[in-house]
Amino acid sequence: MLSGSALTDYFATTPSKLPNPMFAMYNYLGYDAVVLGPGELAYGPAYLTKVLPLARFPLLSANTQTSDKALAAIKPYIIKEINVGKDKKKEIIRIGIIGASSISPDTTAGYTGLKFTDPEAAIDAVTQKIGNKVDAIIVVKNDGLQINGIDAATHAKFSVAAATPGKFGSSLSKTDLTFEKIGKKWFLTHTDTASNYMTVTKTDKNMSDAAWPYHDATLQHLEATKKLAENAKS
Repeated sequence: MLSGSALTDYFATTPSKLPNPMFAMYNYLGYDAVVLGPGELAYGPAYLTKVLPLARFPLLSANTQTSDKALAAIKPYIIKEINVGKDKKKEIIRIGIIGASSISPDTTAGYTGLKFTDPEAAIDAVTQKIGNKVDAIIVVKNDGLQINGIDAATHAKFSVAAATPGKFGSSLSKTDLTFEKIGKKWFLTHTDTASNYMTVTKTDKNMSDAAWPYHDATLQHLEATKKLAENAKS
């Protein structure tokens, strides 16, 4: 989320009156949760603690241990309650969302208050903790969906189907979950996973308008950098 493109690099290294573009756009899209990955650590602890308060969503990582109060916004999991009742009847399905991070030690240079443990053990521990409190569990990982050599779809009793988005924003993965209530308990009875490809998806004009100032600022920065390089050669 926070690194990997000219845009993220520009806004991480150049003062701007605009709020962080990625947090602004994720807030606009209404994300329920985002997993912590190595890209979020790329520009050091000062940058991460500066932008974290902008998020209107939790940053998840069950295998992250932190003694830095500024990073306390990083949570192991959330439980999202969805009202599926009709005619004003309240019927709640509870979804546990667990984050897991695969981050190498060299990525954490400078992060004295941050420690990463085994992600598989952390997922197991959280699953044991919340398994009886939820109707399904979604595991969100930054490095794919293999846990102990098996898909996250079958890792835990309440896990959902495996879904992986395309690289470079080429597609978003979508999983529809079907529940059936038997007695007083909801059971996940069916999953259907598909990819939504950006090339055939209608542009959201409001999203484009909101992103334009960031896009334009980045283009101007790249053009200025190019001219400086050309002048230096001449």
